[in-house]
Amino acid sequence: ILDGNVTCIAELVGLNAIERKILAFVLLLNRETLLENVADILGELSTSKLMQVLSVILDLSQEDIKQSLSPLGRLEQSGLIRINRNGNYDLKGKLNVLSDQFVDRMLVEGNDPVSLVRDTIFRSRSPELNFDDFLHLNKHLDILKPYMEYALQTKKMGVNILSYGPP
Repeated sequence: ILDGNVTCIAELVGLNAIERKILAFVLLLNRETLLENVADILGELSTSKLMQVLSVILDLSQEDIKQSLSPLGRLEQSGLIRINRNGNYDLKGKLNVLSDQFVDRMLVEGNDPVSLVRDTIFRSRSPELNFDDFLHLNKHLDILKPYMEYALQTKKMGVNILSYGPP
């Protein structure tokens, strides 16, 4: 179950194999008492010591661990895992997960990504505005609409639009 759910979340967030392995370990650490008790033997860890410990436990290079757990990495940016960088803590205390409910779902429920993260991601209301609400911007929308249509048709990711000037 865990492997399937980690794969499901990984596809949703774009995690690589190393990030998947770290996520699975952190989830087990948060649910398996025996694993947590064994990890407590390590005592309090600094962030650099955390990287060394995870490298040995997961049989990965320290560089891979550092990249995967970087503040700019997908695990931190997605909020799936947060590293407690303010002081020394035990292993579980250094590795914070999205929520206890998330851990429970990842270890029990099926492979529906929405249900796995339902306690932190909520469906927003449908938009109430449409192009008629922006008639004063028609000159700019004449340029913007074809650009956005092209981006959607070609499935471009990370398309940026700069809006400049007084509101």
